[in-house]
Amino acid sequence: MKKKEWIVLIACIVSIALSTVVSFGEECYFIRENTLRLHILANSDDATDQQLKLQVRDAVLEQSGFLFSGCETRQAMIEAAKQQLPLIQRTAQQVVAQNGSDQQVRVSVTDMFFETRQYDNVILPAGTYTAVRIELGRAQGKNWWCVLYPPLCVEAACSGFTQEEAQISESLLQQNELPKYRVKLAVVEWWESLLRRFREA
Repeated sequence: MKKKEWIVLIACIVSIALSTVVSFGEECYFIRENTLRLHILANSDDATDQQLKLQVRDAVLEQSGFLFSGCETRQAMIEAAKQQLPLIQRTAQQVVAQNGSDQQVRVSVTDMFFETRQYDNVILPAGTYTAVRIELGRAQGKNWWCVLYPPLCVEAACSGFTQEEAQISESLLQQNELPKYRVKLAVVEWWESLLRRFREA
């Protein structure tokens, strides 16, 4: 094969690879723009603080059916979360107090960066997501997170998705597809981390 033919062949391979990565990047963008996450940061990695984090999680998720009743879109859930921040904060603070701790609780709806993460059989690519963030005390311990929309971490999921939720959940990367997507996920994570450092510079 002549040198010119090799160049053309390599160019074609690179072009196909890039188009595939770009298409995958668009899918990742769709997931980030149609997902609302819950993120809870423990005071520390101490066993007591980690257990307290889980108790706060349970209390908040128990309230979630009421908090997000009637919310059938991501934006509706975001607006409901913003309105219910005082109640979420109060719920978490009560759990902290009942466990004899004086840790302060901070709750917000914020856009924050997540690395590639797995939740049950779903893979969420790296990038910036909107999240309900609960910080306990110094918030320097291991975190716990899940997906509020589509409702993958709340009991509402047991009653079945709405049509929109089902459409979005089908677009989330599935665990059995991870080997196929591993390289693409690595590229997306590298690119998103690069963009994050550029924005913060």
